[in-house]
Amino acid sequence: MASVIHRPSARVGTVALAILTGATLLPAVATSASAEALAPTLVCPPAKAAVALPLGFSFLSSDVVAPATATVTIGGSLPDGLKPYLDGTRPFATGTPTRAQTSTFSVDSVIRAADGTTTKAHVDCTMTVQATPPVERIGGRDRYDQGVLVSKATFDKANIVYLASGENFADALSTAAVAAHHDSPLLLTPKAHVPADVTAEIARLGSSDVVVVGGPNAVSPAVVDELKAALPGVTVTRIGGADRYEVSRAVIDNAKFGIDSAESIYIATGSNFPDALSASPAAAKGHSPVLLVDGARTALSVAEHSTISGLGAKTAHIVGGTIAVSTGLQHDLEKTYTTVRYSGADRFAVNARINDAIFTKAERAYIASGANYPDALTGAVAAGLAASPVYLTPPSCLYGDAAFDMGSRIPEKIVVLGGTAALSDNVAKLGMCPFE
Repeated sequence: MASVIHRPSARVGTVALAILTGATLLPAVATSASAEALAPTLVCPPAKAAVALPLGFSFLSSDVVAPATATVTIGGSLPDGLKPYLDGTRPFATGTPTRAQTSTFSVDSVIRAADGTTTKAHVDCTMTVQATPPVERIGGRDRYDQGVLVSKATFDKANIVYLASGENFADALSTAAVAAHHDSPLLLTPKAHVPADVTAEIARLGSSDVVVVGGPNAVSPAVVDELKAALPGVTVTRIGGADRYEVSRAVIDNAKFGIDSAESIYIATGSNFPDALSASPAAAKGHSPVLLVDGARTALSVAEHSTISGLGAKTAHIVGGTIAVSTGLQHDLEKTYTTVRYSGADRFAVNARINDAIFTKAERAYIASGANYPDALTGAVAAGLAASPVYLTPPSCLYGDAAFDMGSRIPEKIVVLGGTAALSDNVAKLGMCPFE
């Protein structure tokens, strides 16, 4: 059964509507009185769009403020698939372009103040819709093969390889951003035995160091022994800890394989994976780490404060709502750091929020399942190195905010992470989840 989501609103604004034959007339009435905002600027939509990627845009730079009224008239035709709307106080257009074309149209506005004074504006606009960006799927036999395939698609060589458990998410969550900082892949392994494809990939990369993240309960001593036997001359270093939080700090703090300084740090709960998955590409883009915390606590521990201060960080990005990371933890961070929180109704909304805030552009777009963690984990390194987001989505359809975000950026390539069991063919075809 397909997932149902709320209609995306982040990129279309809030705007009521009358459509006339020939020209499109959009009358608007605002909600509060102010003489300073009677004449918002008339603007053209983005000059470029892509087939199958939805977008929304406003024709006015700001809301019209009551008691003023506004009329916006569109002369000519918008690209096929786009329609004008009014919902509140700002007229906009939204939809999904259906074919490649170039459309030229005019937009006129008349804003009338309560005293009868009018302000008129006119713009001529051109919008070019290009073909859908190519969609490539990287789909392995399993999560271990998936990591290898992502590594092959991303790296010709790497001096360091990070290896974490594929049977549990905790240790790998902090590792992805650190691996990207060192231009290194993140590979996964079962606890008891390292797959031959994984050791073969390490050999292909010509790595001199393998960093095993997690204690022996996560990655057994047998795996370390197998790595040493299969890769003579490669130094194997384990970074472990008493629990996932200590491992997270140890990975960041490690003098050789961690991150020695960063302007910012990303904070996410260690009790679940989605928020840290969303944080990893953003953190990697800024050469920042992801610190896992016990989000139910009301203050950071001394050790956590030490890790953050040791980086010289000035900004703390909290990823997730107050159920994931408490208000108390936020207040504790705010005493020392500029603190920003990215929250949302669910994991997909949190993902959309941080992607919108951190990635101003993206040559590539990566799509991964938000229902499970392995594909997004190993893909986060590739995405971070490409300064591109990972969009989390339900397995059967493309989450609306993710689709709209891609529509605003028009990436040169879209990469689907995982096989059809993880993300359906409908996702690869950019089929959006139905709106409520």
